[in-house]
Amino acid sequence: LDHSPPAWEASRHQERNDALVAFLVWFFIVAAAACGDLLQGQENIWIASRALSVAILSAVVLCVSYDVALACRALVMMVDSFCCEIVGSLDLRHVAHAWNLRQAVLQKASMDIERCLVILCIILAMSMPLLVIDLAFLVGRGQGALSLIPGV
Repeated sequence: LDHSPPAWEASRHQERNDALVAFLVWFFIVAAAACGDLLQGQENIWIASRALSVAILSAVVLCVSYDVALACRALVMMVDSFCCEIVGSLDLRHVAHAWNLRQAVLQKASMDIERCLVILCIILAMSMPLLVIDLAFLVGRGQGALSLIPGV
């Protein structure tokens, strides 16, 4: 007897773990940014605006990354289930139609994943000028580039 959990239960457990890790990473990023500003004695409006921008940007990046990971995991499970279906089936007449359906879903999902990756690239491209502006602001206040690192 096989007492292992079905693949979907293991996947749901992994999704919960991934969501928890993503939330903890996001929380520590925001907390480190806010604490770094507090330790440097920044003004309250600067702390709030920087913490808010870090929170929003990091939340968007983590959510899009988490979405891509979930989509890829679902696609892998779909292909694996098809392979198991083929191996376990003696009637191969429906294989071409079943694969065509899965291939259509894979193509649609790949377009959606491509959009997510484009969003991640746009965020990266937008974050570089913001980093330069942040650095210029800090240098203008007499602080060095190391002040961008929380707690330094």
